Amino acid sequence: GSVFGNMLEELESRKDKLGINSCGITVTTMEDVFLRVSNMSDLKYMKKDANRQLLQGVSVEFEEVYGGLPDMKTYSIFNQLHALLEKRFHYTKRHWSILITQVALPFLLVFLCLLAIRGVQGELRENFDPIKLDISSVYGSTDGFYYSTTEQKLTNEVINVMRENNVNSANVKNPTHFVLDY
Repeated sequence: GSVFGNMLEELESRKDKLGINSCGITVTTMEDVFLRVSNMSDLKYMKKDANRQLLQGVSVEFEEVYGGLPDMKTYSIFNQLHALLEKRFHYTKRHWSILITQVALPFLLVFLCLLAIRGVQGELRENFDPIKLDISSVYGSTDGFYYSTTEQKLTNEVINVMRENNVNSANVKNPTHFVLDY
């Protein structure tokens, strides 16, 4: 207490030399200082923009507190994908045993299944007579037609295939009328 008294007496005696009119001591807490600074900054911003809304003396605009965040404004699916992959990478670095169960174990199981199929493949083979795929063995007597204005190689091939399969073929002038009249 006497230190402050001596200091105040010294200031009073040298007032003119120091250029001081008066001096005093007040007890102010840090909370009071912060409240005063906050009120002063609110008043400053209110003068800037009279339409700005205040909620209990505190500005409600996000940009004033944190500044503009350009990454938050531009939505991009690539940013989300990058963040997700980076998160998975760091998680896998910390928990590498999960990587084994997620990648190596399925790879090993697929490999073992392929080996098992290859080993059993020879035992399951039986020799069957080839199936004859012709129209006459399935449908019996069959009628067919073709439409061609000129003789071409493809037309001759179609005629030969029909003849080999015992299909009665005819060259028609109008395929639609032929089918409707059949």
